[in-house]
Amino acid sequence: MAPVDLFCFLLFCHLALILSAGYGSGYQYNCSRSFSCGVRGTLRYPFTKAEQPDCGFILIHGCDASYYSPKFIQLEKNAKTVELTSVINDQHTITISDQDFYKRYPLHATAEINPLEMAIKIVLSADCDECCNLRGGQCRLDANKLFYCHNDRKELSQMPNWICMSSELGGKICYSDVKKITNSFKNKLGQGGYASVYKGKLHDERMVAVKALIYEFMPNGSLEKFIYEEKDPLKNDRQLDCKTLYDIAVGIARGLGYLHRGCNTRILHFDIKPHNILLDDDFCPKISDFGHAKICPKKESIVSLFGARGTPGYIAPELFSRNFGGVSHKSDVYSYGMMVLEMVGQKKNIKVEVDCSSELYFPHWIYKRLELNQDLGLRCIKNEIDEVLVRKMTMVSLWCIQTDPTHRPAMHKVVEMLEGSLQVLEIPPKPFL
Repeated sequence: MAPVDLFCFLLFCHLALILSAGYGSGYQYNCSRSFSCGVRGTLRYPFTKAEQPDCGFILIHGCDASYYSPKFIQLEKNAKTVELTSVINDQHTITISDQDFYKRYPLHATAEINPLEMAIKIVLSADCDECCNLRGGQCRLDANKLFYCHNDRKELSQMPNWICMSSELGGKICYSDVKKITNSFKNKLGQGGYASVYKGKLHDERMVAVKALIYEFMPNGSLEKFIYEEKDPLKNDRQLDCKTLYDIAVGIARGLGYLHRGCNTRILHFDIKPHNILLDDDFCPKISDFGHAKICPKKESIVSLFGARGTPGYIAPELFSRNFGGVSHKSDVYSYGMMVLEMVGQKKNIKVEVDCSSELYFPHWIYKRLELNQDLGLRCIKNEIDEVLVRKMTMVSLWCIQTDPTHRPAMHKVVEMLEGSLQVLEIPPKPFL
């Protein structure tokens, strides 16, 4: 199956809206925080085994059968049971096989959808996400159909001490500490794809950001705020100059190179994108959100992985199909290349306006310009120095997104290419995808 078929359909299930369709009468105190489901891996709330309907509200059947036996899922109460074919993105996306989908859900889409395997994104509401991931509770509706976080109604002194999270600033911090640090979660910084982020202050006055981990607070936020063109011209002053973008690209490359080679074990991030790059006061980048990361020995160049990880648009082709090659640190290289192309183009890679009328895939559009040695025509370029920096970023990025992983440079090589001379860089083959 071609990679495009896998994500040709994306159904957003805003789960908090269907809590009233729950299966049981209340929370079971013998519910485990996660459970094993054979080849589909380890799952957690809102998924639950069909044998324990009160522990969640998306039922999975067949988890206790043999390891490789088919697993089936019910997306809501009394819904048809369909086969669960994969669990990806740390259970935030699943794929199902459902031949009768068209009959039950009329679609108004121009793209042809493959009913044999469709992707469904599981999205908790902000309140439910905070309840599950920060407070260790479960999302519930009371008798009046009002949302509450089960176990969150206890006094602070009664909260279980085992609800703790790791801090990159050292040690572990438990729920009671987190509530004090964030002033009871009053200052919300933003809403990520899978979790809310809150601002907090430690006892030593250091500012932090609280998600599933506690991070040093980065005042400039994440990179995506500065690289996409705004429809409102008054907001375009947030866009960064070419030299700053270049320095950020080099900094990220150094960081990834360290993860791949500088640690005792190799760390593969698997979700490099602008939203996961934080910027400090001086716009020095910091790689964040290691929820999809995998640790592997340095001597192993290929890693074993079930299903795809990451964000559509940045996921390397080999993560969808092993026919493209093995999954390795080169998968991060691909994501990095796609991200830097967005930094250069200052818009999503999916489309770019050409001659104000037609639209093309940006990597192909920019490749054609390089191939013909044409002016790149990008808004951020103000002088010849900018032109050189942007051309280097573009050519290196196009090497990074080569379909064959073996043709992509390692991250330490990416740093060398970015910091070297433009004249020695060769134009790569045109990206296939």
